[in-house]
Amino acid sequence: MIVDIPDWDDWMPEHGFLNRYLEYTKNHEGPAVFQFWTGLTILSAVIGRRYGVSKGFYNVYPNLYTLLIAPTGKCRKTTTSKIGVSLLDDIDVRKMSTKFSPEDLIHRLLLRDEDEVAVPLTEALIYTPELTVMLNKTHYTEGMVDLLTDLADAPDYWSYSTRKGGKVELRNVCLTLLACSTSEWLGDAIPQRAFGGGFLARIVFVVQSASRRFFAIPKAQDPAIRAELVAFLAKVREQEGTFAFSEEGLAWYEEWYRLNRDVGGDLRLNGYYERKPDHLLRVAMLLAISEEAPPELTPQLLERSAATLDAIEPSMSAALKEINVSSSGRDSNRVFNLVNEARDKLSYEEIVGEMMAYMNSRAIDEALKALVMSQRIDEYITPIGRKYGKRGGEDNALTNGQGMSLLWEHIDSTD
Repeated sequence: MIVDIPDWDDWMPEHGFLNRYLEYTKNHEGPAVFQFWTGLTILSAVIGRRYGVSKGFYNVYPNLYTLLIAPTGKCRKTTTSKIGVSLLDDIDVRKMSTKFSPEDLIHRLLLRDEDEVAVPLTEALIYTPELTVMLNKTHYTEGMVDLLTDLADAPDYWSYSTRKGGKVELRNVCLTLLACSTSEWLGDAIPQRAFGGGFLARIVFVVQSASRRFFAIPKAQDPAIRAELVAFLAKVREQEGTFAFSEEGLAWYEEWYRLNRDVGGDLRLNGYYERKPDHLLRVAMLLAISEEAPPELTPQLLERSAATLDAIEPSMSAALKEINVSSSGRDSNRVFNLVNEARDKLSYEEIVGEMMAYMNSRAIDEALKALVMSQRIDEYITPIGRKYGKRGGEDNALTNGQGMSLLWEHIDSTD
């Protein structure tokens, strides 16, 4: 089940850049959690490797791979992300937003100066309003996912041997990713084998099924706040520093790490939870920079970071399961979501009308049969034909323990 995160919950910032960004976007229909993570990711792209924290054998930098997931048209995820990305129009941040191959990405991270000497420019924001445009199963076989996985950890040095025998070297890499998708498209974009490669572990999935916000004619965004946000980002772009744990912060982090090191549950999220300690540090650094706080990881800051991640985790597995299903399984999920989200029972004809753009009648029949037999939905036999509703939606359940259809004894004449 996808959990809708209420706007302005306890994890929302009370001041600083992110607070002002949420004020700037308050009249947009995208849910606050989408606005928050967009603002956080934009700040991440501006900072790059300018701040970081040492974990002994490697450094953690606050670069995020963020994926906004929602049904088509429900949460305004594309326009939400574009509002944030537009703040970078006046900031010296390289943006990449078109379809490209792994080789294109590598070479676009190289900038040539006036003398045509290759100079590494290895900080960039990859922005893709539709994930499948940039990433699909064909690109996976070409190595795109492997490349994005390698570069996600901001390596100090990375090299690539070209097909013609040359060598490309990148130094001080720092990529940030902001992308949008639906759960169904996610299954089309990323193959099941990606679970074992570490790519999904490096992504923060922010999932919503609907927005609580509704504006027939939204008010225009405040240009004064926009100018304030851009000025802050420009100032941050010129700063740098190193984060360190306070004595109490280190004790908090070590205890949190001990308690969360072996988190069970959904196998799809194992990779994410293995990487969560680093995600927590990234978010903590971004929260501190947003509020112009000292570069110190305190218990209070780390607790806020943990709460920020905890808030989005209940919905992650609902999105990730789309990657792990066959085409027939995806068809069943489409039908299940249609029936489960409907306000009332749907007739067979209504379901066919909604699903014919995705499935033929045989696939619809097979999906309905499987959902009834597995007791995920209820089937009703009425004098005017079959109807389907969410499981346990009526006191007089019309399926027996085996999921088989029974006669609807209580007939509503309006049906």
